Amino acid sequence: MLTGDRQETAQYIARKVGIKDVRSSLLPHQKLEIIKGIKQFCEIHGHHVGNVMFVGDSIMMHLC
Repeated sequence: MLTGDRQETAQYIARKVGIKDVRSSLLPHQKLEIIKGIKQFCEIHGHHVGNVMFVGDSIMMHLC
């Protein structure tokens, strides 16, 4: 989970829904760079990369 929320909030939500990898306090452009890096890693290692979904409640999300 990539989020702009504080670490405590992000960890709480992640535990509730079973997400193990949480990165918090991120800006929109940081989230985009992380997604690009994950996709590149997967492609290099021969893993299929499916669709990525962004869900946001911030006006800043349009930057992605």
